[in-house]
Amino acid sequence: MDTDYSDMDAIARKSERIVLRQLAKVGQLAVADAMGVSESTVSRMKDRDEKGGPSQIQKWCKALAAMGLKITPAEYRCYDPKQIEAVFVLAQKYVSSMQSSAELLFEDDE
Repeated sequence: MDTDYSDMDAIARKSERIVLRQLAKVGQLAVADAMGVSESTVSRMKDRDEKGGPSQIQKWCKALAAMGLKITPAEYRCYDPKQIEAVFVLAQKYVSSMQSSAELLFEDDE
C-alpha cells in the first residue's frame, strides 16, 4: 500500500487545528480535569518538545492520521461518499428532467 504522506500531514495539521480550537473554547482546566492531570500538563502538551520538535498534540494527530483516522467536531456527521454520490446523481437526474423553475413551486389548491 502506497502512503501519501503529504495527505497524511495535511490531515494531521487540520486535526491539530481542531484540537487547539476546541481546547481554547472549552478551556485547559476542563480538559485537564477530564484527563485527571494538572492544567500545566495540558499546557505542556501544546508546546514543542525541549529540542524544538513537535508537540504531544502534533504527534498524536500524526499518529491518528497514520492509522487512517481524523478528528471531527462532535456536531459533524460522517457519511459514506458512495451514498452522497448516489444522492447527487438522483438530484441531477431530477433537476435535468425539469423544464422550468416553476416546477419547484408548490401551491396549495385550497
